[in-house]
Amino acid sequence: MRMGDMLGSARFSITRDPAPAAQPVDHDAVLAAALDESQRSESQQAILFDAWRRSLDGHDEIDSAIEQAWSRWPDPLTSVLHLAERDGAKRRTTHLLERGEWDRPRETVEPNVPGALHPLEPSDEPMRLRFARWLVDRRSPLAARVETNRIWQSIFGAGLVETAEDFGTRAPVPAYRELLDRLAWDFMEQGWSRKGLIRTIVMSRTYRRSSVGDPRSLELDPSNRLLSRGPRFRADAEVVRDIAMSVSGLITHRLGGPSVIPPVPQNVLDYNYVYPSYWKPAEGAERYRRTVYGFRKRSMPDPATSVFDAPSADASCARRVRSNTPLAALTGLNETIFVEASRALALRVLREAGPSDEERIERAYRLCVSRSPNAKEREVLLELLSRSRARLADGWLDVRQVATGDPAKLPELPAGATPQDAAAWTIAARVLLNLDETMAKN
Repeated sequence: MRMGDMLGSARFSITRDPAPAAQPVDHDAVLAAALDESQRSESQQAILFDAWRRSLDGHDEIDSAIEQAWSRWPDPLTSVLHLAERDGAKRRTTHLLERGEWDRPRETVEPNVPGALHPLEPSDEPMRLRFARWLVDRRSPLAARVETNRIWQSIFGAGLVETAEDFGTRAPVPAYRELLDRLAWDFMEQGWSRKGLIRTIVMSRTYRRSSVGDPRSLELDPSNRLLSRGPRFRADAEVVRDIAMSVSGLITHRLGGPSVIPPVPQNVLDYNYVYPSYWKPAEGAERYRRTVYGFRKRSMPDPATSVFDAPSADASCARRVRSNTPLAALTGLNETIFVEASRALALRVLREAGPSDEERIERAYRLCVSRSPNAKEREVLLELLSRSRARLADGWLDVRQVATGDPAKLPELPAGATPQDAAAWTIAARVLLNLDETMAKN
């Protein structure tokens, strides 16, 4: 290669050292120094400053002091994503796309609000803040209506506007639109207090009605859209799991901290595109933390909560659709956490109730459904216990396997109880935890 081809790219140094050594060159600093000060970015300014600092005598002491200062800075436990507005130089230009054709952008689109609603007030505040103030303006009660409807949905199982994700022209007109408007207005008047809104709803005569309906009302209004009865619906998937752990006494109420990996069937792990070798189910008290702390893998939804209609993490979900399938019953009877909860509930009943099965049935019903059993329910459960004890005595069922899940282990029993009692009551506890009344809000 000719020297002329390298013009501007060569560097020559002269030295009298008989064994010269090449000096490292900070090319980023050289490029930053070649720019005018007004053209340098913040990162290039920082690179240039670091290069200058390293050229000073004693920069090792400066570096050491800086490192000590950073070592005292607390490490964040989690990262936070925020929607900070970009400055003018970095703001992205948005174009109108005709029929979504991304490679044929049309005219530039500036931030604005629908012309049919009240205008966006001019201000020197950032655009996102201006939009936030516009959204909760008294002249536009949409935000108050949406939040009021969401809270009503969480309490009654369905919102006054059934399509909580759509308040547009395609949404069905609510049967009690005036009620929604009144609650939304009160919500704004009370300073957007969710606590005040919830108090208003739960103290109303509508909410305090019995959820038991007569045949005529069930025929005319099966979905209770006319609010002729109190709310009754199956709890959300996470709450169903928490109910089982709470009733059995297993639940851990520690707040905060990292997510907890729940147990899942082995075939769920095996069928992954890439096997998640990090998936080690939690042990001890951490295993029974509230489901909201459960670790979730987007490409591998938890089968236990998915059966109870928990949404995936692929998209946001404003309204869950509840289904009723045999898979839900099979999950409640056989999924790992529910089986462990059944064993714990059996031991809790044996520990807290009297020595007779009648007293234990009374205690178990109080724990699961907050009432005493009727004569028919008591009779059915006594028959189940009798049949279970007979099968255990005849060897059809392994006492240790049923009571602990380990053929070589016996549970720690309270005074006066036998391993057969623990196994028989584990079977009964599975039934009680899967009662529709246990999983439903009544």
